Amino acid sequence: MPKLMKALLATLVVVLFAVVAMIVWRSTSDSADSRPTVLAQKQVRSLFAHQPTIDWRVPVKDAAPEGLAAPEFGNGFSYDRSGPQVIDLIDTVIVGVVDSESAGELPSMVAIDVATGEIRWRAKGDPRTCASATIDGLLPCVIGTPSGGAGDEVAMIRVADGTIERTLPRPSSIVVGSIRGVRVLGDRVIVAGYGAGETGNPATIIVAGTVTDLSAHWTVSHSARSRCFGTGDSLYFEAGTDFISVGNDAGQTVVRSSDGSLITDERLANVQHRPGQGLIATSCRGSEPRSPRELLIYDTSGKLIRKHDSVTSGFAGVGVAGTAGGDAPYRVGTVVTAFDSGQPAWPSAGTVPDELAYGLTIEAIGDKALVSYPSCAQCVDATSNVMTGYTLDGGHNLWPQIHETLSSREWVTDGERIIWLDENKVAALDVATGRQAWAVPAGTGDPDYSGPGSLYRAGAGFVLRTKHYLTYFRPDA
Repeated sequence: MPKLMKALLATLVVVLFAVVAMIVWRSTSDSADSRPTVLAQKQVRSLFAHQPTIDWRVPVKDAAPEGLAAPEFGNGFSYDRSGPQVIDLIDTVIVGVVDSESAGELPSMVAIDVATGEIRWRAKGDPRTCASATIDGLLPCVIGTPSGGAGDEVAMIRVADGTIERTLPRPSSIVVGSIRGVRVLGDRVIVAGYGAGETGNPATIIVAGTVTDLSAHWTVSHSARSRCFGTGDSLYFEAGTDFISVGNDAGQTVVRSSDGSLITDERLANVQHRPGQGLIATSCRGSEPRSPRELLIYDTSGKLIRKHDSVTSGFAGVGVAGTAGGDAPYRVGTVVTAFDSGQPAWPSAGTVPDELAYGLTIEAIGDKALVSYPSCAQCVDATSNVMTGYTLDGGHNLWPQIHETLSSREWVTDGERIIWLDENKVAALDVATGRQAWAVPAGTGDPDYSGPGSLYRAGAGFVLRTKHYLTYFRPDA
């Protein structure tokens, strides 16, 4: 073969290899399998570049157990602000059904096959008292009361058929009737509750164990010496890769997930977990509950790396519910700040005046951010908010303001689009352009379908839950 022909053939092989490699890269980078394995709270598993398909719709009358006078999809009352409303187990979605005419009745859990929409099983219980993940096919749930009170036992429910495989009593460090929540972290079961404190006040108890022994790994008892101003009538409980936090708006106990060691002996408030970065929180500075707060920045080891003084109680950070990335900044007032350096990361938070800082919302979505704030200092109605898009790195404005807001909407995201309920449509907003990407009618023509709805990740897609219907949307392949 002539040398020139050999050279041309070799070049052609290289070009073909490069083309094939590019095709493979594009196909895998746009697939659900290439999504981060640790999903953010509102992040779905697939890309929704095109209008999705409604795969199935389950009326509540078909899902509800017999004997309910007025069944509705929903959950019972709970002080737990972080418990799951809908449990997404990829191939199964678990929702709650309540009887709107019997407030004293314990809700029912209904497990639905994501692939078919068929009912798998029904059981007494509220999804909000359960973990949002399983261990060896078992879903831990606190056995509580209809009024949202704490429980005394943790049931291990087999997801395959809804039966209770075993029931574990409360750890001895938790007083009677004081288990407040349960989470799953890898192969561990994390239980939170209250015990007898050294200072006369109840101690926060965090216990790490297994599906057979709730206290198998470690137990932490923390009696705080101070508290921040707050009502104390709520529960925030999050178990993340780096930290576990338990408490209420008057303060939370934060420990390292690995061994349960406290990162500080003080109580923290406004705790925000940042996977891969660390943790952000506020703390009371003075002796009075309403004292100005410090904004505290911790790295993933629990080491305090930075403080910002005189943060108001209305502090709200940059939301990361829509991204699993580790590069999201935080903000102090209207100053968007780099997590690693503590220096301003954007020239400013756009055109947001300082007096609007309290109503400012910044939500990280992939490598971009949505910024929403009131159009005037006196505006209190969320419909008066404006919203615009920025690059997360550098804060470069992407598109002009539109009259929209994230603060009063239920939404999910695929990292490139916000998907929300817009009147009686499910619509997607392109974060890069601010334009609507697609919209699909969500109603059925049934007057009972009207009313507020919420979106939740489920399987490869998401579900829309209203009082009377559960609708599953899957990506259009």
